[in-house]
Amino acid sequence: MKYALFSVPVGTIYDLPQTIKEGEEGLVSTIGDEGLYGQACQVRTAPGGVTAAGVRLPPDVAEVVSFYGYHGYVDQRELQFVREEELWEYLGADLVLVGRATDVLSLPKVQGVRMMELERGGVLRRQPETAEEVEVHKGWAKVLLTDGRTGYVRDVALEPVRFEMAAVFSQREGLAFDDALAEARNVTAGELCCGPRALPSAPSVWIPATSPISPGRPGRCWMRRAGRAARSPRPTPWMSTSFRISSVRGLRWTSLAWVSG
Repeated sequence: MKYALFSVPVGTIYDLPQTIKEGEEGLVSTIGDEGLYGQACQVRTAPGGVTAAGVRLPPDVAEVVSFYGYHGYVDQRELQFVREEELWEYLGADLVLVGRATDVLSLPKVQGVRMMELERGGVLRRQPETAEEVEVHKGWAKVLLTDGRTGYVRDVALEPVRFEMAAVFSQREGLAFDDALAEARNVTAGELCCGPRALPSAPSVWIPATSPISPGRPGRCWMRRAGRAARSPRPTPWMSTSFRISSVRGLRWTSLAWVSG
């Protein structure tokens, strides 16, 4: 199995190898979901290869499955391909979440050259610094990009990562996210956490929903009602095992929280 990391701020996952198709009202996009910077995915078929269904892919399109099980097709220019051992090392690193749109600069000061701009929800590897460096670079965090370059971001823009991507190693058709994660961690799904966790928001804000990842397990997925915060691309900060889906099969931006247990 091959793997990749999204290497652009927001990568597009299409439901078909082609980006458009003929619809009832003419040409429509085949966009299905998005992958945020630093998120992991399986590469089922390399660009230009033949899928299990016998479809020949364009030379610049890869067939992928996200770490939470979404199947689709991605332009290879939006991916950083990695070996399995490299991905395990990456997932075991000190990962941090981009909590708000921020620039990655070449130096720990505003005069640094902008290397890239990241959206909320992107994942970075925080790099260790000596006590002296921490003092000199106060207010900045040293990070590693997917291509191996080192940069700096404001530390106030970073948050802990409170979701796991190890399920990417065991994702397959028909396997729920929690079961895939449990298999990757060599535990049972019931051992992922001590039990169900309630959302600390009023019922009028979060409502039970059927998860597109575990449709057979109603009540294990919560959806935030419409509103600006509901469309922010970030995992919920109060659950140790949660993730955010940017869009689901063409639906408008929605925050979904999966609760293990």
